[in-house]
Amino acid sequence: LGWQVGCLTVAMIWGCTGVIGQHAGRGGDTDAMFSLFVLLSSLSIFRYAKHSTFKHFMLTAIFLGLGFWTKSSAIFLLFPGLFLFLTFFKKPNWLHIVIGAMIFLSFPTSWILADNVWGVQFQNSQFGGNSAWTNSLIYDTLNRFTGSGQFQEITKKHDFILTFIDSRFNLWHIPFIVTILALPVAFFVKRKALWKDTSDNPILLLSLCVVIPWFIILQLSANVNGWYLVPLLPFISVITAYGFIKASAKLAIVSWVWIILACFTTIRHVVEHFQIERSVPAVIKELNGRKEPELLVDDATDPNLTLYAHWSGKNVRFVNPKTDLTELTNNQLLIVQTNFAFDGEKIVESDGFKLVCR
Repeated sequence: LGWQVGCLTVAMIWGCTGVIGQHAGRGGDTDAMFSLFVLLSSLSIFRYAKHSTFKHFMLTAIFLGLGFWTKSSAIFLLFPGLFLFLTFFKKPNWLHIVIGAMIFLSFPTSWILADNVWGVQFQNSQFGGNSAWTNSLIYDTLNRFTGSGQFQEITKKHDFILTFIDSRFNLWHIPFIVTILALPVAFFVKRKALWKDTSDNPILLLSLCVVIPWFIILQLSANVNGWYLVPLLPFISVITAYGFIKASAKLAIVSWVWIILACFTTIRHVVEHFQIERSVPAVIKELNGRKEPELLVDDATDPNLTLYAHWSGKNVRFVNPKTDLTELTNNQLLIVQTNFAFDGEKIVESDGFKLVCR
C-alpha cells in the first residue's frame, strides 16, 4: 500500500480527537506515552517478522517493558495481537521468545523491587493495595476486569467500542465500519484474494491482529474507559486506509471523498483545539498564593490537578480522606472532592474539587 497508507493514516490521526485532544493528549495521565510504546513495540515486531534479526525482537521486548513502566498491566492487551501476527507471518523462534520474555520480565520485576524498597507504602488506600504495584494489580487489573471492588455497581455499555470510535475518530468512523463489515464478506467471496492482500501488505495484517484481540478483551472486561482504545487509533487508521484504497480502485469518486474528509476533519479539529478551555483551575490559582508548605491530596484526585499540585512547589502527600485525616495542622492544606464533608475552612472550589485548610 506504500505512501498512500501513510498519508491517509496521518490525515486520520491528525483530524481526530482521540490522540491529539481530550484525555490522551491533554491529561496529566500517561496515555499518550503508552500509545507511543504500543506503536514502537508493534513496529519493532513488524521489522523482526520481515528481517528475522534478533535486534528488532530485543527492541520489541524493551518497548513492551517501557510500556509496562508507563501504564502497568495495560501493555498485556498488546501481547495476543503481536503473537498472532508473528504466528501468521513467520514461524516463531522460541529461543528469541525466551530471551525476549526475560528482557521484558526484568521491567516489572525491577519496578516491584524499587517500589517495595523506595516506594510510598499506603496504610488505608481506597484502591485496595498497600503500594503502587499492588494498587495497580488489584484496582486497575483485577477489579476492572471482574467488576469487583469499587466497580461492582458500574456497568459497561456494550456498544462502548462503537461509541468511542464515533466520538473520537470523527467522521472517519464511517469508512472504518464499512471496511470492517466488508472484510468478512470478502473473506467468503474472494478468500484467496483477501489473503493475498494481507500477505502482500503485512502492516494491514499487523493492524488486524492488534485491533481484534484488543477489542475482544475489552468487550469481556466488566469496566473500561474510552481512552483504553486510544493506542489502537493508528491501527484502525491503517485498516480504514486499506478500505479507502480498495474502494477507490473501483470508484474514482472515493479518492475525492477522503480528500474532502481529510480537509474537513483537520479544519474542524484545529478550530475545536483552539476553543478548549486552557485556564488554570481556581483551586491551583489559590494554592499558588498560599504560604503553607505541605499539601495533602486526595488519592482519587483528577490527574490534571495532581500534576498542577506537584508544580506548585509544595511538599505533596497523598491521603485517603476517609481514614487518614484524623489530624490537619495549620501548616497544611488539603485538596479533596467537593462532596467530601470535612470540618475545616473551604478556601475555593472548582472542577469537582475544593481546597480546604483548618
